[in-house]
Amino acid sequence: MDVNIVKSLIGNGSFYQLIDYLETFKRASRITPSSTNKQCVLNTMNSLLDDKEIMDAADCFFSVGSPTSLELSAHLYSKVYLLNRRKVNRKLLNIADHENWEVREWAAGACASVLKSHFFDYIEVLETDWVKSDSENIRRTVAVALKYVSKDKKKAYKDKIFKAIDVLMRDNSSYVKKNLGAFAIGDGLLKYYPETTIKKINEWAFSENEQVRWNVAKIFSSAEGMKYQEMGKNILYSYLDDENDKVRRAAKSTLKKWEEIE
Repeated sequence: MDVNIVKSLIGNGSFYQLIDYLETFKRASRITPSSTNKQCVLNTMNSLLDDKEIMDAADCFFSVGSPTSLELSAHLYSKVYLLNRRKVNRKLLNIADHENWEVREWAAGACASVLKSHFFDYIEVLETDWVKSDSENIRRTVAVALKYVSKDKKKAYKDKIFKAIDVLMRDNSSYVKKNLGAFAIGDGLLKYYPETTIKKINEWAFSENEQVRWNVAKIFSSAEGMKYQEMGKNILYSYLDDENDKVRRAAKSTLKKWEEIE
């Protein structure tokens, strides 16, 4: 990619042509260009444009509607959240529910970016519009975004993060669960908020809700979860007699994984 061409197109406000140029770098194995090329365009735009121009560019890319343009628009919108909160949230909700998984990944990253810049403002929006959404794609985006945000290890964020996680723990969507127990909690919150996560695990472990217990079993299948052998085995062995077949199978699967590593 020629950065000078990118700069020229941005400088001329030729955003449609910029997307056309970027699309020429699509990879054979994916439907969009590499993350390196897309990030290069985003970095250049952020360095050359003011907030209003970024919003205009985001609107332009959103209107194109291709996977590449939607990925870029999500991250541009995240940079100008304060310019129009309701509009940015509406656009990100739309992108997070896209049929393509790669677009949804970029939406999760954009959502995390807004949280990192405006946490206490945007977490309230996620609790209202996202966690309770009818779309499993949108609910799953929250789980992924919270994992990304947890890397900052900010104590002030902890209570709000776990409040949202508590709701997601009861979600019966397989897509949400796949990205919650082992991923968002096991390889995320357990690593960055260990004391609070351990306390929550002990609360969740004997929940009456089978989705919660299933997620607990999967937490211990993560690389970080495997470090807590004593606690994990006590919980997992108790799950072998669980009344729910899915919980029993999750416990067996995790214990088998531990045995293979040992």
